[in-house]
Amino acid sequence: VHPENLDPGYKINLLKGILYYAEVFFICLACLLASCNTPKVGFRYSGQQTQTIGKNTFIVYFNKTKAQAVRTNRIRLKDGAQVVSDAREAIEFVTGCTIRPHSFSGDPGLISVRIKCL
Repeated sequence: VHPENLDPGYKINLLKGILYYAEVFFICLACLLASCNTPKVGFRYSGQQTQTIGKNTFIVYFNKTKAQAVRTNRIRLKDGAQVVSDAREAIEFVTGCTIRPHSFSGDPGLISVRIKCL
């Protein structure tokens, strides 16, 4: 098919299609970025505090029985074990509580635990 034989408005329709998908992409990207430093959906917290331990910065959300540490800085993949250790220390420092054994869940970006406060 030669370009002379195509509908003259094909370029406009093509451009409209590209712009539509670009708009959808940027809306999805904005939603994704807006949720980067928030606790898990459904987690009700009574307090929050930002805490830096070592090279890692966390926002610690907590209530009487649970806590979540959301890492807000970038890390290298190989530093994941250190992040978990730093998150534990940040949670205990911010809440003043101890972490219940075997209650860790999540990943280096968001760590959830059950806590025991005296």
